[in-house]
Amino acid sequence: MRVKKISQTLFLILFTGIFVPKTSLAQDRLSLEDAVKIGLENNLGVRIARKKAEIPRLNKSFGEAGFLPNLSAGVTIEQLHDTEREAIGSSPAATNSYVENIVDADITLEWTVFDGFAMYSNYKQLKELEELGDVESQLSIERIVIQIISTYYNIVTLERRIDVLANSVEISRERVEIAQAKYDLGSGSEYDLLVAQTDYNSDKTNLFREQASLNEARLALYQLLNINAEKKFLVADRIDLTLDQNFNELKSAALQNNYELIAARIGLSVRNIDVRKVTQGMLPKVNVFASYYLNNLEHFNAVSSTSNIDGLHFGVAARWNIFNGFDKRRSLSIARVNSNISELMVYELEQTIDKYLLSTFSNYQNAKILIELEEQNLEIANKTLEIAMERFRLGNITSVELRESQRTLLNTEHQLIEAQFQAKIYETELLHLTGGLRF
Repeated sequence: MRVKKISQTLFLILFTGIFVPKTSLAQDRLSLEDAVKIGLENNLGVRIARKKAEIPRLNKSFGEAGFLPNLSAGVTIEQLHDTEREAIGSSPAATNSYVENIVDADITLEWTVFDGFAMYSNYKQLKELEELGDVESQLSIERIVIQIISTYYNIVTLERRIDVLANSVEISRERVEIAQAKYDLGSGSEYDLLVAQTDYNSDKTNLFREQASLNEARLALYQLLNINAEKKFLVADRIDLTLDQNFNELKSAALQNNYELIAARIGLSVRNIDVRKVTQGMLPKVNVFASYYLNNLEHFNAVSSTSNIDGLHFGVAARWNIFNGFDKRRSLSIARVNSNISELMVYELEQTIDKYLLSTFSNYQNAKILIELEEQNLEIANKTLEIAMERFRLGNITSVELRESQRTLLNTEHQLIEAQFQAKIYETELLHLTGGLRF
């Protein structure tokens, strides 16, 4: 049977002098799912990523692609003054003044009805860029979710380590009491008492350091969730592993759902459209246009007059760039090179993901095996310490020997907790690689 544990909060108050608010039933329990949900609602990085995704979504329109006509209108208002004119010949100079008010107005419609089908390619590219924006947004959010998961389980790990250390301090305190009683009765040495007190103080110091680390981890989670740092909550008391797919299943999922790979493939599609757009730009371009023009002239002189000129103007214009110094050919070559580069990048990323997936999966499997071994070791270490503690009370072993059993248990518990935490990190990374972090 495991040595009885003392309450972590009670221990901190009684033996270390560190005040920790008491855990109560009124305190909220924060599950990982709730933490992720709060993070997705409040985290500033998530909000920024979603805002960035709105830009390509707004750009995807028929007008941006070039399908719609351009309609413009203009007006010009002028006023001309002339106040003197010189007479010709022997006639005396005469003064003559006049004023002219001129109003010019027009409205023009211009529509590209054929551009080598480039407008269709433009719209398809805008759709691809919209999807790319969504994927990049999801990728940024996914990284934040990974941080939340890692920080959350780091808190779980630290709380379990604190629980283990609190138990170790209780054992060390009991050692001090036994050593003190033996010393008072004359059956123990001052050396054993001093060693027991030193170990007791060392355990309290380690507990204090872990508590400081826990506070830092909690503040990190508060920041990720963007919530009030004064809010108290309970986290899970264990780390469960839920991933059970084999490597081939994970590999297939990664090739289909990995966000980085999806983004790279969309980038390749965009580059291929660039090639098509350059080719389409070599074809003729046909525009239709129509305009209505109005001119109003008012002349004020000895005799006033007004004139209006208006009319409808429409037609068709075609243009074909036959030769431009091989610029189109050069642009086409560059577009093809960029497409080839994107294709190679996709292939390289597939290979990288495959290797990293294999490495992470192997580490994950090894971590699960290590957990099983450490659980067995922990059972043995508990029984060993129980026996050692009883023998120490009877005086059959020294304080140093008891401390060794205590240290073995402490290390075993820490190794088990660390193995579980690392396994969870590997599991999270596998979900990231396979696109399994859905939110």
